[in-house]
Amino acid sequence: MAAFQNGACKDLEEKLSERRTWLEKEEERALQRRKGLQELEEELRHREEVLQHREACVQERKQLQIKRLRSSQALSQDLQRVSARLGALDQELEERGGVKRRLSSPPAGLCGVSMEELLKERESLRQRRDTLDTQLRDGRVLTPEEEHTLLQLEEALEALDAAVEFKNRSIQERQRELGDTSNPAHGDEDHDIMRALRELPLPEASTLLVKYFNKVVCLRESEQRLQLRCEELELQSGEQEAVTREMEAALQRLTLDTDRRLTEQHREHQHSLQLLLQQGRGPCLCVYASMW
Repeated sequence: MAAFQNGACKDLEEKLSERRTWLEKEEERALQRRKGLQELEEELRHREEVLQHREACVQERKQLQIKRLRSSQALSQDLQRVSARLGALDQELEERGGVKRRLSSPPAGLCGVSMEELLKERESLRQRRDTLDTQLRDGRVLTPEEEHTLLQLEEALEALDAAVEFKNRSIQERQRELGDTSNPAHGDEDHDIMRALRELPLPEASTLLVKYFNKVVCLRESEQRLQLRCEELELQSGEQEAVTREMEAALQRLTLDTDRRLTEQHREHQHSLQLLLQQGRGPCLCVYASMW
């Protein structure tokens, strides 16, 4: 009888030892889940930092693009003024050449400026026109430092977009893993935990229940905070994307408006040039007539 009792106690002790070991494993799983939640929160924080950095780069790039657009507009206006002045100079030089051919010694200072000065001015304007034309054709309207900064921003945005995409995949994977651990399919395991607790002595079972209850409360609170943070970040990301789209649309409208204004200015300059040439012919013809 004593041997039977000793054997029964030994079996009970082995079962209790197995249950404790199993419960310790379940505790480790809970700790791993909590660690996973903390890692997910860290991933979300890193993604927010990347998005903020990307937004700063977008803003800086926008400023440089607007400056380049305005500089291009200013250079185009300068080019039109130079071209108009060149047209007037060519017309005046052509008319003076006709006078020189008809006169053996044309009077000095005709129209107030010597031929040599006009030729020098024309050469200077041609060089200026060629420089402006090259700058506009090659798109070199910013300083070398600004062009380099713009290139770096483009490269940085590509890298940041790739980083955001990687972070999104990583976050989705972690959310999926954490979702799997809270899946109702684990109900059987929860039932096994309760059965194991019932088989433990009451004091030890009570201690474990309190311990697990506190862990569950902490995990639930962490999960709720993380869920709120996810929703907040998703909202911020959507707002940033909307702002980015609005900025790109505004930049496109500004580009179209600038092109339209440049076209109108070109037509006005052409018209002014024609009027200038017509007005220039009148005084010169009067001079020629008085000379003859």
